[in-house]
Amino acid sequence: MQRENLFQLDKRRQTLHREDLPIIRIEQLYPFPEKALRAVLSRYVAQARLIWVQEEPENMGACWYLNQKFTKMLGDCRLSVVAREEAASPAAGSTTRHREQQERLLDRALERTLTEQPIPQKQDTHADRAQGA
Repeated sequence: MQRENLFQLDKRRQTLHREDLPIIRIEQLYPFPEKALRAVLSRYVAQARLIWVQEEPENMGACWYLNQKFTKMLGDCRLSVVAREEAASPAAGSTTRHREQQERLLDRALERTLTEQPIPQKQDTHADRAQGA
């Protein structure tokens, strides 16, 4: 997720009073920061639902790669994906369409059906980063 989208997601989370949902940003994909990510995820219960939010269409971006990594790392895959609809191009083609898609993306990322239950935490923290070595 690009930094601008991270800030938009955090702002939307605050507007909706969904501070019960932590946001964890993965800074790099290779080498995959498994040790750092395990440390961050250990702060939450093992059954926590994980949602990957990406600006790119679902057929692009890191979601498939991360699905494999999370399955290897956790033994099962609890990773849901929120992304733009599949498309031939990562760009919407117009500023208006981009804004509309971005609003839908943010709404879907924080909607109750995806995040039915708050994620119980072992520590009181809401913004974490998983960085590689």
